Amino acid sequence: MNVLNLLGNSKKEPKQVFVHIGKCGGSSVIEEFKKHGLKFQEKHVGGLKFRRQKQYGIIIRNPISRFVSAFNWRYLLVVEKQEQKDLFKGEYELLKKYKDVNNLAEHIYDENGNLVLDFKHEDYYIHHITEDIHFYLEELLKKGSKKHISYVLATETLSEDLKAQFNINLTSHLKKNKKQIKLSELALNNLVKYLEKDFECIETLNAMGLLTDKQYQNLSNKTLFQ
Repeated sequence: MNVLNLLGNSKKEPKQVFVHIGKCGGSSVIEEFKKHGLKFQEKHVGGLKFRRQKQYGIIIRNPISRFVSAFNWRYLLVVEKQEQKDLFKGEYELLKKYKDVNNLAEHIYDENGNLVLDFKHEDYYIHHITEDIHFYLEELLKKGSKKHISYVLATETLSEDLKAQFNINLTSHLKKNKKQIKLSELALNNLVKYLEKDFECIETLNAMGLLTDKQYQNLSNKTLFQ
């Protein structure tokens, strides 16, 4: 499938939908698409409604890495800078209570394995953590098939993915996490358990033959930050 044809300069509504999963580097991809005059529809934050006449492109990231990045980004904006302190009800109090991503992750489940911090519940809302990978891809992977997904880009391999798919050299600056993160065994195990559906999405994409070996190796890694 010629991806560039799907992203052509048509005056009609673009056939290509770019599924911009938050905290995966999608803003850099969009900047490159626009710089090269490529047309697309962006789907970001809101739930995806699958349309058979559309073609979908995806930007995705290792679920654990994405979770850590989302927490640190929200903590910076909401608690440290307080630029978005009152944007989402209860988010400031929740972030301030746990202070760092390791502490938060250690308290997702209680000692009996019961879910305590359900980020899908409004009382535990954290932007970009609530809207996880499964949130974006559930309907597409359930109702669509390989023929509906024209490309998958991964944060960890973004430069080579853009080059391979679009012959684009990545020049946009990807924001990098400056904090040195180390997760305890408990925190990591809790995240692997909590993000199970995200990892299942990655397994599905790989089974469909949509991931390179290098993408899959990075995206499916469950031993990060140790």
